Amino acid sequence: MSGSKIKIALFNDTDFRVNIGCRLTSQGLKQQILDAFPAAEITSIGFNFAAFRKEFPKSTSAGGYELSDIETRLSTAYGEGAVDHIRAADFVILQPEGSLDHRTTAEGLATFFTPILTARKLGKPFAVLNGTIPIYEGERSDYLKGLFRELGHVAARDEISAEYYGIEFLADAAFLRISPAPVADRDGCLITTGARNNAEEDVEILKAALKICEAWKLRPVVLTHAVERFSPYEAEIIGRGGIFAETASIEHAAETISKCRLHIGGRYHMAIFSLLCNVPSLLFDVKTHKNQWLERYSPLITLVHPHTDLDAAAAAVLSGGVSQGHPGSTAAEKYVHFLKRAMAEQPL
Repeated sequence: MSGSKIKIALFNDTDFRVNIGCRLTSQGLKQQILDAFPAAEITSIGFNFAAFRKEFPKSTSAGGYELSDIETRLSTAYGEGAVDHIRAADFVILQPEGSLDHRTTAEGLATFFTPILTARKLGKPFAVLNGTIPIYEGERSDYLKGLFRELGHVAARDEISAEYYGIEFLADAAFLRISPAPVADRDGCLITTGARNNAEEDVEILKAALKICEAWKLRPVVLTHAVERFSPYEAEIIGRGGIFAETASIEHAAETISKCRLHIGGRYHMAIFSLLCNVPSLLFDVKTHKNQWLERYSPLITLVHPHTDLDAAAAAVLSGGVSQGHPGSTAAEKYVHFLKRAMAEQPL
């Protein structure tokens, strides 16, 4: 059906969030969808995080539920028109990116996955891909492992999630969004916050990074959604010829990061962005295994902790040469193959 016009409902499209990483990975996924189905019409539906706190009369995670039970949750989580979007779609895709964490309950997981549960009930082709699945234990782990076995068309964007849940692995679609041109003159140091860090933890990262900037004569480049945490340091950063920004377009961010020699921070997607720009990262190990996987995946990533000697780590990275390491055409081909296969195989 790659040449025909099909309707695709993309649930939890994060392209409309302020966070650059959310936009980078969702845009990468939509590029792969259009590569697989060039004439596709994509309808994007966002997720309402308040649905995680909503209580419902019947436990969907326990099984034995009816379509009406799912639809109530679906409408709460994805809007009143969500059911109609699925009924009108030829293919339903759910992207877990940036939405699940260690606090999500078993009922919250059942609510989040309602687009796929609905698609299966209605006999629609579906796929789950381009997300990190937290490593849960107990009830939540059992629920997801059982659900993923039943669904069959599920892929994680990191190998740790994929191995734990016994699902497929497709490297984060953010790798496939953009290929910046090489820049010879690099004098910046990208500084970012950490996912789920508190303000004090992020400020400690900034202070350490500013010391590295001073030692290596680098311009501090702050590019983070949590920029207000660094506001007391704005004048100092600008005074050093640096950049202090909350957000930017993908293309402008790529141009900015390409002029950096180093990234220091805890942001997973900004580390990927740096990889795309051939910029090594001193990446803090924060409250998610995404960063651990990224170090395993690329030689440009060095995982660090608050007790790490950042001066020595920076010296090792800046003094040596590291080859660029991120997926190319084979990753794109895997996405296209996965999507076409999921579309062709009707749910059981």
